Amino acid sequence: MAVLTSYFDASGSPSLEVVAVSGLVSTPEKWNAFNGDWNECLSVHGVSALHMKHFSQFRGEFSSWDEPHRRRFLNGLLWIVENQLDYTSGCAVAMRDYNAADAKYMLSEFMRPYTLASLTCAAEIVKWVENAGQDRESIIYVFEKGDTDQSDLRAK
Repeated sequence: MAVLTSYFDASGSPSLEVVAVSGLVSTPEKWNAFNGDWNECLSVHGVSALHMKHFSQFRGEFSSWDEPHRRRFLNGLLWIVENQLDYTSGCAVAMRDYNAADAKYMLSEFMRPYTLASLTCAAEIVKWVENAGQDRESIIYVFEKGDTDQSDLRAK
């Protein structure tokens, strides 16, 4: 049985317009290569990490970058994603819609936005694994620590 590790990370929060979660899947060997390639790309471009809130707003380490440099950097990272990951899934919950459903159906009593997005990503990963003829029990789930409402997900 092949072991696949899925890594989840979130962006946004219930106090913003959107809560988004992405799930990335690969083998342990490819994750090791991913980490090495990712860190090398960061080093080549002279940055310590990619925080999209800084990159997209030309802040911090990205403040002096011109458009060609930004494009080369992102292309390098996207190449790594393309070559080292086996599958990606994503889900975004529009808070306006979630809040409207919550007002009518008390959705938050059952599931918070982070949990909804995370479980949607996980369901897509399970579907992909089963369509590939593998056992869903081969998936290890790893969640970035500190995302809003993680306690709700753990309770599910």
